[in-house]
Amino acid sequence: MTPMKKLRSVFATTTLLAGLMFAGYSAVAQTAAPAPGGNQGKGMMPGMMMDPAMRQQMSRMMDNCNRMMESMMPKDGVPTPPVPNKG
Repeated sequence: MTPMKKLRSVFATTTLLAGLMFAGYSAVAQTAAPAPGGNQGKGMMPGMMMDPAMRQQMSRMMDNCNRMMESMMPKDGVPTPPVPNKG
């Protein structure tokens, strides 16, 4: 074999092995996730919306948004045309 072909086959083999190792590592990393419920701290937990204070804050935000949107709507339900910009 010529040195160029030998170098090419070594490079191809190395690339193939590196790809297989990366695929194996990715598969192991996905299956090694911690079990749910393991972290019950006040930080970022998976069931963040289960916290009553967070639900109350979200409800207030939604109510404020709905009130703001309703105040922009005309009373008769027909939207007013936009005012042209004179500039």
